[in-house]
Amino acid sequence: MQVVPGCDMARVVVEKGSGVTKFDIGDEVYANIQDSSSEDGRLKQLGTLAEYIAVEENLGAKKLENISFEEAASLPLAVQTAMECFKTGGFKEGQTVFVVGGAGRVGTLAVQLAKHFYEASLVVATTSTAKVEFVRSLGADKVVDYTKTRYEDKFDLLYDTTGTIFTIFSLSYYILGLEELK
Repeated sequence: MQVVPGCDMARVVVEKGSGVTKFDIGDEVYANIQDSSSEDGRLKQLGTLAEYIAVEENLGAKKLENISFEEAASLPLAVQTAMECFKTGGFKEGQTVFVVGGAGRVGTLAVQLAKHFYEASLVVATTSTAKVEFVRSLGADKVVDYTKTRYEDKFDLLYDTTGTIFTIFSLSYYILGLEELK
């Protein structure tokens, strides 16, 4: 059996099944079609890198008009990844978070989710010099240029998108700056 890779997608609906109520032909949609709800826990489907695909309607959402298809297709798995970290860490409203890699695909979403969805009381993120203002514009209360600054503080959640610190830590840990970890 030939496997077509891909899990994230953004497309226009060209056909729909008789039971589909959420979308109409011509709707712009996006989805992560990975669905492991089968009885054995295996993925039921992949294949977004094909010209046409069939997608269960519960896996998709309407694309916002103000974003491109490319932007929409980049969101589903990254948002899922970002949210799972907060869930795994038991993050709660009003807590503090330190995001390592605040300008990356998952890091940008982690900063925005922490500030605007989980309502963190303090969001601190690391990035390089060129991206400091960008990360600040996402909602970070403080941005640490890891190429220049040593930073110490205590946080409820350490969110490492780079793999530098090994894993997600919950409770309270000191952040000693990336140069201290090398």
